[in-house]
Amino acid sequence: MLSLAVPGFGQMSAALQMRRAVSEIKGFMDQSRSEAVLRNQDLWAHISDTSNATSKGYWKLTLTNSEWVGEGEVILVIDSRSFPSIAIHWNYSVDQIKFDARRGRVKNGTLSLYLVDDEQQMLRVKSSFSNNRVMICGVGEARFGYSVC
Repeated sequence: MLSLAVPGFGQMSAALQMRRAVSEIKGFMDQSRSEAVLRNQDLWAHISDTSNATSKGYWKLTLTNSEWVGEGEVILVIDSRSFPSIAIHWNYSVDQIKFDARRGRVKNGTLSLYLVDDEQQMLRVKSSFSNNRVMICGVGEARFGYSVC
């Protein structure tokens, strides 16, 4: 009987990780916008993914006051250590997200988060420069409590 419950627990754990990961990434982006305005300084979140063919899901977002990777003051960091079941793809150019100093506007783009074992279970964190918004939605259908994109 116990062996039947284990797969359900694994799926529930992955779903909780997904909800927590998108929530923390949205919080990271909201805080980055506020930091840019507070400091009156453009800030950049550098995106890195050190996954390879045998291990998926090693990623990191690092907020700094430098446009260049590895330079400037590190202000915030979020990485995959807390989310071992979650991998990401993104479409931000030059692997960075810019936060504008004047109004905290965030560069257009998306971070797509998915379960390492199931790329179909995907959520998207979308940012819009013109609307100055960051939102979360399910790709293809409503997922993990978020409406469809």
